[in-house]
Amino acid sequence: VDLTITGAITVDLSGVASIERLDIENGTSANSAVSNLATGVTVRTFDANASLDVDTVAGATVTFDSQIDLTAGITVTDAVTVNLGTTAVAASDSDFFAVALDDTDTTTLNVTGSTNALADIDTGAITGTDALTTVTATTSTAGATVTFDTIVDADSLTTLTLTGNYGNITLGNVGSSGSAENLATVNLTASNGATVTLGGTITADDVNSATDLAMTVTSSAGTGSTVAAGTITNTFGTIPANLTGPGTNGATALT
Repeated sequence: VDLTITGAITVDLSGVASIERLDIENGTSANSAVSNLATGVTVRTFDANASLDVDTVAGATVTFDSQIDLTAGITVTDAVTVNLGTTAVAASDSDFFAVALDDTDTTTLNVTGSTNALADIDTGAITGTDALTTVTATTSTAGATVTFDTIVDADSLTTLTLTGNYGNITLGNVGSSGSAENLATVNLTASNGATVTLGGTITADDVNSATDLAMTVTSSAGTGSTVAAGTITNTFGTIPANLTGPGTNGATALT
């Protein structure tokens, strides 16, 4: 379905039971929205300033495929799983600017790097993450990087997996306002010349309570590859670190 929305209106797609792809075309107005989008749909964005609000059916999976560098963000409502990526063939064209998930419903975020070496994915700040339990990012192509700005609220986050294969991955601060007191598993893998970087601080169990967080950090760096784990603070818990591979495994601090 090719859709150009004129005016700050919401297009109700509840009558469209079978749809594979929704293209938000150039010329779409700012503050536009679609509602009741079926599960399994890929939404491609072609208008930079559309400021798109996508409401799905309950329990849905939705994939966003950026075809242009956005200057306004994406807001998601009701989707359980959100996938971010790009099939753009031009340079850039894959800046999401900002992504607001559903604070109540979104539990899984997957970010997949491009197979086009010129297309770097930048998610911008990830917000609406109070229910988010799993974050995964992967790359497969040299030069095609993935960058997260921040995941501020990490109250429910249990698993963080960054797998850089050829392409670099960078993640900023995690849990600076809602600490990641449930983050038990951090998997960081770099191979084929990639660098995986935790560029900020992960704030985990920072409250003295009856239950302490046992976090495990697994870091694997292949030949010519680097894992830089940044600063992970688990004040009232433990952080055993499993470090493997002939590459460089490092961290600023694990405390």
